[in-house]
Amino acid sequence: LDVETDVVLDHPNEMHDKLVGVGVAFGEDCFYGSIDYEPWVEALHRWLPELQWTAHHGKYDRGVLRSNGFPTGSMVGDSLLAASLLGLPNLGLKGIIKQRYDYNMITYDEVVGSGKNRKPISEIDPLVVVAEYCCADAYFAQRLEPDLRAEFQGNGLQLYEADLKLSGIIGDMQA
Repeated sequence: LDVETDVVLDHPNEMHDKLVGVGVAFGEDCFYGSIDYEPWVEALHRWLPELQWTAHHGKYDRGVLRSNGFPTGSMVGDSLLAASLLGLPNLGLKGIIKQRYDYNMITYDEVVGSGKNRKPISEIDPLVVVAEYCCADAYFAQRLEPDLRAEFQGNGLQLYEADLKLSGIIGDMQA
């Protein structure tokens, strides 16, 4: 799962950012929709409570969904959290994917521009550009997380699973 947002403050903040769209990957298939598209919003309200999902920085995704009135289902994996606990030097999804799978993902700056040409993601073509970007994030988070999970040694997996639960609790407390 991945959310796309317009950042409202100086930096991303799941309690304040404006939800623009949501992407959900199932194996090789990914679906993206804008929250302006009512059938997608209805589908999210219907199916999100039943999903067990993985993300990269899932605490943010969960917080954005919650603060915008969406149910969140069960986050069962977070590739950012796993990468952090494994001590990877680059925690960004794009960098990890390049290193592990030799694949260059589209970057946020390639989507929204930079400097004076930067636009909010809500002003970018949602059906092509934002959908491709969001779906790639959702797809690679779900692909990466099991690979990282398999690398935990000793009690590392138990620590990871405990931290996943704590992430949800901390998000609840913030809300």
